[in-house]
Amino acid sequence: MKYTKPMNEWQEVFAAMARFKDAIESYKKSGRSFSELTRDLDDPMYRAIQKSGMELSQLGGYDAMRAAQGSLWPDDPSATAAMGTELNYLWNGIDRWLA
Repeated sequence: MKYTKPMNEWQEVFAAMARFKDAIESYKKSGRSFSELTRDLDDPMYRAIQKSGMELSQLGGYDAMRAAQGSLWPDDPSATAAMGTELNYLWNGIDRWLA
């Protein structure tokens, strides 16, 4: 498959994925559970993860969101699956992402 996005659009997608990864790493380091995070919709960490999902959706739709999830731990399918469960709560309703 040949991808035909202009270079600047790819850069936007990769930058959005990097922001998503940074938000997830901050969340993981905090030691908080996703249920704690979703109780406070004004929490900056929650908002950063939500924003990253919306941004990825706008740039590449559901496929970009799934690719971002898969890029976190490409060699650890169980960690990727666990993150998917957490993202079900954090990204619920963004694009086709449903809990």
